[in-house]
Amino acid sequence: MKTIFNINFTRGSRKNNIPLLILMIFSFMFSQKVNAQKRLDHIAINDSVYREGYIKFNVKNPTTSVSFKWRKNDPYEEYTIDEISEFYGKYRNYLRKTLDFRGKTVTVFLERLVYDNPTISIFKWMDEKGVFFIESESGLSLLGDDFREEISNKLDDPSLSVIVAMSKLNYTSLSYLLTVANRGENSQTFSRFFRVSPQVGGSFSSFQLAVPDQNNLLSISGRGSNFGINFEFLPTYSRNLSLNILPSFSTGSAAGFKAYTDGESNFETDIYFNFSSLQIPATVKYYIELQPNSFRAFVEMGYLWSSLKAEDGEMDIAELKESIIATDSREFNTSGNYHGIIAGLGLEKYLRNTMAFTLGIRYSSQRNTNSEKMDQITPYIGFKF
Repeated sequence: MKTIFNINFTRGSRKNNIPLLILMIFSFMFSQKVNAQKRLDHIAINDSVYREGYIKFNVKNPTTSVSFKWRKNDPYEEYTIDEISEFYGKYRNYLRKTLDFRGKTVTVFLERLVYDNPTISIFKWMDEKGVFFIESESGLSLLGDDFREEISNKLDDPSLSVIVAMSKLNYTSLSYLLTVANRGENSQTFSRFFRVSPQVGGSFSSFQLAVPDQNNLLSISGRGSNFGINFEFLPTYSRNLSLNILPSFSTGSAAGFKAYTDGESNFETDIYFNFSSLQIPATVKYYIELQPNSFRAFVEMGYLWSSLKAEDGEMDIAELKESIIATDSREFNTSGNYHGIIAGLGLEKYLRNTMAFTLGIRYSSQRNTNSEKMDQITPYIGFKF
């Protein structure tokens, strides 16, 4: 893509054209960056002719033929494996390989995982799951139960022993391993794609609840315990960003007092109750490496939905008018759904097997449709499997 700018400035318009010039320069720099990163689909015909265009995989014979067209409006043309030595489609690289497989010598297209890794070459059989090959000087061999040992010997990098040990014989796990190995530096904490973390902690709650027969909100504070299980997904190879779902349950007790004046009477209200709360937050967590594979900190933020149930409660009301004191006692039970924001931070200590201890704190602020409010601070400890 070639970008040409032709700008004419007049003496009186130079000042007005400065923002336009900045915008055009930024657009040019962005287009160059995109073009540098973009790699078009292509094929190599007869080991010599390189052509860029559009790849279409053949569903019936994906390992021995491929369809290609040069321009978008052209019809697809099918090429056999005898004509094509390599092709690149949908950001994946495929090579023609001859190998012994299941008692036969076959020539097929194999997908090369992390194709730009100079240290090791692992290939995947296109139309079968879990069939991978490793390339050596003697050719391609099928990866089996001892694949970790074979890959470790090929990489010859002790710093990768943790990630090799936790790898599995599947596309996602092997791609992650090869991508990290290709970077040539041990600057990140190794982790699986999916993690589960039981957590336990305390909860310090603050409520603003509507009081029956009163036109104001009563502030109530309480404390209790919190139990939850965090389900974490780490979609990036850097493993520094994650999506989290944390179903948790809080239980405790709360009490509040309020004195106010209404007309000629002074009122004092005492409320106490037991409460339970089911909480389902969804957060995004960002990790900060402190010491790779040993310590890292994190911050998180997200959205929270919860259901509060207050029961076994009692409300004592005292009315003071001149020298007369009248008292009343009522049951106080309330329930409702709340929603709001949640944020937190913490520290993780990793063990040799990629498991980790977690120490953190979260703060949430929620409201319901009646403008009642529930804030909560939750310090916790957890263990990440």
